[in-house]
Amino acid sequence: MTLTQGFSLQLVGLDCTDVIHCSAKEGIGINEILDAIVKKVPPPPETAEKPLRALIFDSYYDPYRGVIVYFRVIDGKIRKGDRVQFMASGKCKE
Repeated sequence: MTLTQGFSLQLVGLDCTDVIHCSAKEGIGINEILDAIVKKVPPPPETAEKPLRALIFDSYYDPYRGVIVYFRVIDGKIRKGDRVQFMASGKCKE
C-alpha cells in the first residue's frame, strides 16, 4: 500500500487490516478475493424441505412451445409434472 492509498483509507475512516490488493487488469489478487468471499460469506440456508414458494418474474408466448414462464424458487423444490397453484388467480397448472 502506498502512502497515498493509506491516507485515503484513513481519511474515509475505513479499517484497512483486511484489504486485499488486487488488479483485474494485471490479474493480481483475484484468487485471494475469491478465497475471502468463500470464507466470509455464509452459504444460503437449506430450504428444499420447506413448502414450495416461488416468484414468477417473466413470461412470454412461444408459438411452438406455448407459454414459457421464468420463476425463482424461494423455498421447496419443484419437479416436472408437479401441479402449481397461482396465488393471484387461484388456478392450478401442471
